[in-house]
Amino acid sequence: MIDGRREASAHTAPSDRLAREHENERSAHHAEGSRLHSLRVEAIDAGSASDVGLSRNCNQDRCIQAANSAGHHLFLVADGMGGHQGGEVAAQIVADTCRELLISAGKSSVEDLCAYMLRESNRRIRARSESDPRLQGMGSTGTVLVVTPRGQVHIAHVGDSRAYRIRAGEIQRLTTDHSVVASLVQASLIDSAEASEHPRRDELLRSLGAREELEVEVLSLTLEPGDRFVLCSDGLWSLVGDTEMLRKVNASSPAAAARALVELANLRGGLDNISVHVIEPILRSTLPPATVAPHRASLRNGFVRALIVVGLMALALRWIITTG
Repeated sequence: MIDGRREASAHTAPSDRLAREHENERSAHHAEGSRLHSLRVEAIDAGSASDVGLSRNCNQDRCIQAANSAGHHLFLVADGMGGHQGGEVAAQIVADTCRELLISAGKSSVEDLCAYMLRESNRRIRARSESDPRLQGMGSTGTVLVVTPRGQVHIAHVGDSRAYRIRAGEIQRLTTDHSVVASLVQASLIDSAEASEHPRRDELLRSLGAREELEVEVLSLTLEPGDRFVLCSDGLWSLVGDTEMLRKVNASSPAAAARALVELANLRGGLDNISVHVIEPILRSTLPPATVAPHRASLRNGFVRALIVVGLMALALRWIITTG
């Protein structure tokens, strides 16, 4: 992290055909929902990489993963700021807090836990900063992703690290940059190209440790087979575009993709610390194998018997003709 960052329609009776189509569509949605809810996480293939880059003397990023006894898997990117020592301390507080709270959560719900992880990190950073004048002003970003055994993904986010999802050959950014330039782009006051060169590009509107009250961005998703996720610090996404990220992730395993993304950012100057997780949950279905309904099986068996009888009658008729 660069030092110095701061913080009306008409109602008509549907026809029978339209009603049937609507009912069929509802049934299809219900079947698809049942299929997705039956998926469970069997394993997680994940690769992580963190590098100091080519322009920094130390790595103030923290890029950790952890799991608890209930099978919840945590991935975190925290990008520290506030001088040589302060940034490292702040990011480490975030890492330690998130790991600790995940382990102690056990089998309890993690849907609200992710946001609490960042709020508690915020409290601890501020407390540490107030007790040590050398650490005043330190802070960190925090992007947390937790995968549950039941095929859910929960994300909590503050700052300008990012979370992406790759699904069906497309990449989608899931989080918002809480930065000055992002707000200017959203207001159409500057474009993305201008944002990368803007003099206030390193200023955050939200960060851990900046204020007592903290607004956390949260998101929950249902996994689909083949989903992959990328968590990264701005040291990666500022140098590697979304399309390039998609290509690297699709080209290899999560571990190889994480290394390739860090290498690419360094090839382009390595202007900041670079951290990335590439995550692929492996899903299995809990639905029993499809079985033939009893009445359908009966119809099928009757049809087979009828074919056998017809065949025997044809053979008998042929024998009569040939011997008659």
